[in-house]
Amino acid sequence: MEQLNDKWLRLLGIPLSVAMLLLAEMPFFFPGRWDLLWKYMLISIICTGLIWEASRYILIRIRRLYPGLEHTTARVAWMLTGFAMVAGMGQFVMQVLIHEFDIAPAPVLTFRVWLINFSISMFFIVLIGGIYEAIYFFGHYKLALQRTELLKKEQARQHLEALKNRVNPHFLFNCLTTLSALIGEDARRAERFVDELSKVYRYLLRANRQLQVPLADELAFSESYTYLLITRLGAAFDVHTKVDAQYLEQKLPPLILQNLLDYLIRTQTISPEKPLLVDISANENALVLTAPYQPKTVWVDSGNLDWAAIASAYEQQSGRQAVQAVVDNRLHFRLPFMQEIEAAA
Repeated sequence: MEQLNDKWLRLLGIPLSVAMLLLAEMPFFFPGRWDLLWKYMLISIICTGLIWEASRYILIRIRRLYPGLEHTTARVAWMLTGFAMVAGMGQFVMQVLIHEFDIAPAPVLTFRVWLINFSISMFFIVLIGGIYEAIYFFGHYKLALQRTELLKKEQARQHLEALKNRVNPHFLFNCLTTLSALIGEDARRAERFVDELSKVYRYLLRANRQLQVPLADELAFSESYTYLLITRLGAAFDVHTKVDAQYLEQKLPPLILQNLLDYLIRTQTISPEKPLLVDISANENALVLTAPYQPKTVWVDSGNLDWAAIASAYEQQSGRQAVQAVVDNRLHFRLPFMQEIEAAA
């Protein structure tokens, strides 16, 4: 049976509520008869205890039949019905006992007396039941919020992992093709190409274990990644970075620059006549990336690496909204910096 953790409420609540109720009723039903008070008290505590326990049992059973927030209306309706039945029968039994022990100065087996006692009993049962239900409701509401938040974080983590692990399928092939050509043409450039390629994959491996990285690390990675792209694409592609030192410790999701550069290469025209020159800058709130808006008429489907996926993963991971806009025939990307996540103890 579900634990309600109401031991002290039952031990103290029953006798106290009975005593307060009888003292309030005394001037109307047995004025000045203190000799009857303890008898009323004994019978009332026994009957109220039984009513409370029966109502408590009904509450637990109905929670099992109608659990969670989605069944709140049905649960409350059935609880009120059960409470009314228990209160009605309990008050009738109490009146019979009082009548049989002949301790009432006036007749008690009347509908009027039953209705008064039933109404008072229902008031207290509904009040206490409402407290139980409020605790239950807000407990489940809090749990639902926590589960929703955990689900969002897990989805963001999985989405981010998919983006981090998803290197352009042609990237390694293109790099190897470029390297093969460089070996025969320029051994020194080939050596640097291998060095930059190793830096890229070293960062990829490290980034898989991080949820956020300093902007300085992202820029260092993008420098190596850009070198590989420039070597392959030539003068038709370049990246200019101008970021003040005061912003280098700001946090971003790892590999966001790789995703943006890949997105631009897939969607924008790159040619000697229309070079893709990317500018990266920062202010106190965000990283800003701009590039000419020259969309391809036909481009290979990027699958999960489209702007919607990048923006969704960024927002889920950072809690901030990434923005893309076209202004004066230039693409503008604004990536708000993340709040630093404290390391777990």
